Amino acid sequence: MGICSPGLYHRRAQGTLRAYLLHQRLSGADLYQNMGRQDITADVNFSDLLHWGEALGWRDGQVVSQAVYLQNWVPDLEKRLKTSGADQFVAGLDGAGEAFKVWSVRTPS
Repeated sequence: MGICSPGLYHRRAQGTLRAYLLHQRLSGADLYQNMGRQDITADVNFSDLLHWGEALGWRDGQVVSQAVYLQNWVPDLEKRLKTSGADQFVAGLDGAGEAFKVWSVRTPS
C-alpha cells in the first residue's frame, strides 16, 4: 500500500493542516477563527512517520484503514452500522472508513 503520495508537500505549500466549517475549506490564519465549531484534518506522510518511529524504537506500528481500526476497537460496531448512517460512513469501505488511515501502534487484547 502506498502510504505517502510523492507530491504530498508539493501540493500543499502552506502545509497540510486544514479545517472545514459548513462545508467550506479553511486554511492559513482562518484555521484559528472557529475553534470548537469546525473539523480539523491534515495529510500525514506515514512513510516518514513510520521511519521516525522505528528510529525511536517503535517497532509494532502499522498503517491500517480507519474501518479496520474501528473494527478492532469498537466492540458494538456491527450493531451501530445497522442503525446509523453516520457510523456507516465513518467505518464503511465506501466512505471515510477506507479513505482515512490510522497508525495503529498496538493491537487490542
